[in-house]
Amino acid sequence: MQLLTILVDVNADPALDEATRGCLDAQGVELIDLVDGVPLTSPRIDTVVTGSYPSASLTSELVGRLGNSVQIVVLVAGGTPAQTRYLFTHKQVKGVIDVDSGTAGVLAQGIIASSCGLECVPYGHGFAMSTRLEEPPEVANTDQIQFLQELASQSVDAAGKKVGYSRGQAQRKYQQLLSELGLENHLELAGSVAKWGLIPRGRQSPYFLVDPHES
Repeated sequence: MQLLTILVDVNADPALDEATRGCLDAQGVELIDLVDGVPLTSPRIDTVVTGSYPSASLTSELVGRLGNSVQIVVLVAGGTPAQTRYLFTHKQVKGVIDVDSGTAGVLAQGIIASSCGLECVPYGHGFAMSTRLEEPPEVANTDQIQFLQELASQSVDAAGKKVGYSRGQAQRKYQQLLSELGLENHLELAGSVAKWGLIPRGRQSPYFLVDPHES
C-alpha cells in the first residue's frame, strides 16, 4: 500500500542517500526525483525533501505550485539549534533531519513522521530552542560562561567569589564582558543570560537581586 509521495531534491546538499531511500521504499513511500529540466507531472506530492542548501531546481514558484498543504523536510549535516530555528521560520517546513544523527532506518522514520504532521528536530535542538530566545554569542571559555551564569543572579563581587576571582579580577572581567557583548549594565546582562539559555537547569534568574545601578 502506497503511503506517501515524496519529491526528492536530488541535487541538494546534503542529499538523500541510497540507504535511506531503500528504507522509505520498503515502507511503501513513492519517491520522485526532482531533476533539472524535468517537469513535475505527478498529481499529488505530500512532501518535498531537500537539503540545507537546496538546488536551483527547487524554486519558490515550484513549491507554490505544489500548494500550501505540502510538507517540507530539510536535511542537514551537523546542524545547530540556530539553523533549525531559522529553517522553521518557513511555515511549510515540518522536519529538520540531521543525516549524521542516526541510521538510515531512523532517518526514514523521521521523514515519514514529518510528512504525517509531526515536527521533527535533531536531538537536543528542542531543548535548546525552548530555553533560548536567541542564540548566545561565542564566549571564549567555560570560565567566562560560568561567570555569566553567576552574574545573572547576584552581584559582581559575589559572582566573582563563586568562580574564584578576586574582587579586582571580578570587576575587570565583568567590564570586559560588558564590552565584548555590547551590553550596558548588569541588569541588561542578567536578561541576556536568560534570553541565551545559559542559566543552568533548576536555577532561576532573580533579576530583583541585581542592583540596576551597578555598572
